[in-house]
Amino acid sequence: MDRLKNNLQDAKRYLEQSQSLRVAESAAQIAAEGDRFSLRILSRVARCVERAGRAGDIPALKDLLPELENEVERNCIALLGWETCPVGAFSLVYWQSCLVTILWQLTL
Repeated sequence: MDRLKNNLQDAKRYLEQSQSLRVAESAAQIAAEGDRFSLRILSRVARCVERAGRAGDIPALKDLLPELENEVERNCIALLGWETCPVGAFSLVYWQSCLVTILWQLTL
């Protein structure tokens, strides 16, 4: 999980610097970790970010990176517990979406 968080932080930093290819590389590493743990949604979102990065589409990256951050956080919470993954703020709506995601992934 540390690799996921580190790669996510790298991707966010590279996006701030408008280095789309570097964002793509970080997203590819996140996707690979997602594949390794069978986290399909995480892998799919990361691959979308990777494609946008390779295409140099900064506006798409700005739209997609928050989604990737949410997926990293959800999966981190599901696997390790919320105390170990303070990536973002929590709210009732967020927790409900986490629960839905976790239950959905358990049915796969």
